[in-house]
Amino acid sequence: MNIQKRVKKFNKQFLFFKNHPNYEDIKTLYINNILKSTSSVNKAFKKIKLTKKGEIYKTSKLTQEKIIQALGRIGRNNIQQNYSIRLRDEEQINKLFYIEMDKIEVRVMNTLFHT
Repeated sequence: MNIQKRVKKFNKQFLFFKNHPNYEDIKTLYINNILKSTSSVNKAFKKIKLTKKGEIYKTSKLTQEKIIQALGRIGRNNIQQNYSIRLRDEEQINKLFYIEMDKIEVRVMNTLFHT
């Protein structure tokens, strides 16, 4: 598939991710055929991302585990330094510091293994 077709397909299929902080980076990876399929592009968009300022990008299904994983990525390459994070709203703070009674991942795994 040539570059113009890939650009057109990407712009049409992933328009709703236009405000994602990594939109241009993922688009470049897809156009250069590093991300080969649209499903791998979807996965890249749906992973929780950090903005360059260290803020958590708000996704539709934010879980405690995803927040912890994202916080673990801060400063991974530069150890022994002080870092700060900014949570965008109270919902993210509650997800991080309070116990979740109904975990989405647990429910999905239970339905997979009990059928």
